Amino acid sequence: MLNRITYLKTSCLIYIILAYVITVVPIAQLFPQHNFNADSMLKNDLLNPSTKYVDSLIANLGLLESDSQRLETLLAISGEMVSENADKCIQYGLECLSLAEKLGDYQAQEEVSSWLGISFDDKGEYSNAIKMYSRSLEIVEEMIKSEATSDLYLHAEKAILLNNIGYAYFNFAKYEEALKYYFQALQIANEKSPESKATILGSISELYYAVGDFDKASHYAHFSLLHSKEVFDLAVGCRMMGDIFESRNMPDSSLYYYNRSFEYAKTERDNYLVGMSVEGLVKYHLARGNYDQVLNVAKYGLAVAEQLNGKVHIITSNLALAKAYQKLGKREEAFKHAEEALALCIDSDVTSALPDCYEVMETIYLQDKDFKNALIYHKKTQLAKENIFNTEKLRYLAEAESLNELRLKENENQLLKETQAKNEAQLRQKSALNIAALLLIALAISVLYFLYRSNLVKKRYNRLLEHEVEKRTAELTNSNIELERFSHIVSHDLKEPLRNIVSFSSLAMRRLKNHDDPDLKEYMDFIKNSALHLNKLIKDVREFTDIKRHLPKQKPVDLNDLLQRVIETLSFKINEKGATVTATSVLPVINSHHSLLFVLYKNIIENGLKYNESQNPNVTVDHSEDEENHIFRIKDNGIGIPVTHKEAVFEMFKRLHTQNKYNGTGMGLSISKKIAEKLGGNIVVTETSEMGTTFQINIPKGSAAVLA
Repeated sequence: MLNRITYLKTSCLIYIILAYVITVVPIAQLFPQHNFNADSMLKNDLLNPSTKYVDSLIANLGLLESDSQRLETLLAISGEMVSENADKCIQYGLECLSLAEKLGDYQAQEEVSSWLGISFDDKGEYSNAIKMYSRSLEIVEEMIKSEATSDLYLHAEKAILLNNIGYAYFNFAKYEEALKYYFQALQIANEKSPESKATILGSISELYYAVGDFDKASHYAHFSLLHSKEVFDLAVGCRMMGDIFESRNMPDSSLYYYNRSFEYAKTERDNYLVGMSVEGLVKYHLARGNYDQVLNVAKYGLAVAEQLNGKVHIITSNLALAKAYQKLGKREEAFKHAEEALALCIDSDVTSALPDCYEVMETIYLQDKDFKNALIYHKKTQLAKENIFNTEKLRYLAEAESLNELRLKENENQLLKETQAKNEAQLRQKSALNIAALLLIALAISVLYFLYRSNLVKKRYNRLLEHEVEKRTAELTNSNIELERFSHIVSHDLKEPLRNIVSFSSLAMRRLKNHDDPDLKEYMDFIKNSALHLNKLIKDVREFTDIKRHLPKQKPVDLNDLLQRVIETLSFKINEKGATVTATSVLPVINSHHSLLFVLYKNIIENGLKYNESQNPNVTVDHSEDEENHIFRIKDNGIGIPVTHKEAVFEMFKRLHTQNKYNGTGMGLSISKKIAEKLGGNIVVTETSEMGTTFQINIPKGSAAVLA
């Protein structure tokens, strides 16, 4: 009894400490951060312990006379060099494959073909990688056919090989082919190899991230981590989560996952994983403008990639160095690394990195004021992007995904039919026993017969009703999928020509810099500002539709912290206007949705600052509650809203002033209204005059209970 009490006390203490850490310590501090020193890290981290072992195997290779002994040694060398040194793996792997064919050893052929595929993939030779993966896949399929009982290991190997073929197509920028193989692999994993799911889900997440569908990327990355048990899958899943949080401008969370990915990669001592995780850290520091740190991290990543001879990571490391040197004003170093990255892209199959290479070259020439070359590379950038991203490819992705969902649905239906048949057989057996037992009582037989007939009619009716519901649900689902695809494609296709308008307007304005023609400059300014305004409008419409479709998971939200983050986000506008944003009292912690509340608060406060001509602009936030709702009031001392427009201001694109006087898209308040409704509440204008406006937000307690 005493030991149990002691155990309970200790457990409670641990939980209290964990709760304190989770609520008080920022998430990025829960995992170690890295101040890279390239030289020291190269010395400590790239001394692979397998090197001496491999050298000894190579030294003994010439002394072996037996083919079987040579095959075993070559297989060991190739296996050790996978993800460590692609050139050595290919050199000894091809010799191993030839000897395995001579000896008729299919198991060795399958293993070494798979390893060769990985190494060709690392070198950016994706055509050769696909050939080797396909060869290994053929052998595995033959083994599965020849097995008297199905071997789960072989099914897992088949799923991973299909995933690897898909990944090679992904690196080839053939996304529709990649998705087809990913879904084939996922179907096998769902049916016979659940341990393979994490790897495949991580690959699908990376593909959707590459085409800009961050919602689906987040969905698959989340489930990849849930299924992850191996260090490889954990490193990849954390890297993808880091990218997703980075795309949502959540730096604490992105840095946390990038650091986790790097720690997992180091424990595995896998050069491919290390290079991949370093790319995430480079992306984080580039976004923050930490260019000295980018140089350190990217140099380390480049050294690891060169040891592996991994073309993709060599290219991305050189691009990162080029961007950092360019920002630091070191033009020669920037040009050198950009040229090296571009040359590797052109000489290999790594076409997916071409747009980034051309864009860096364009930026360097723009900085040199060499507009002729800048225009050449700008056109190359656009052409490369069009080859990778186009409406037709996105349509193929949508079709591939729909086919996969249909296939999974058919599997579920087949399983349901089998279960139903089994249940019906059991029901018939029980019915026969009951009828035999009740034959002695005629009245009971009549009653049972009546009930049986009624039940049949009811079942028939239920089946008809279920069929109709399924039909309507399928039609609605397909309609929603098509609408989502249309929204994504339209927003993507509109942004590219807008970027061209802005870029060429800027180029034209630079050319006009020495020409004294104020009217022409005014026209060019008008074109550029109109394009930027349309781009903001597209972004706002996309955000409006996303809010309408998605609702994140509820979690505790400290409104004091949230308000402080909003103030930090709007700090430039607040300082520019000499404004103040304060809370009149301590705000509560509620169980709600952080991201939606952040956008809601930001839009209303930003509205109070924008439409404000006061000498001392001021926005205040307070909280109260009644029996059913939490009530938040955001009050400003701005120009006010005419009473006749109190409801109209929440309509999409509704503007009460011209674009020249107050810029904007007319979407901010409509987005705020949609968020409030999504949370089960509403937003209204309660007070308005020339002295300011008060917005009141009501959120039901049932959907946002106060925690503190």
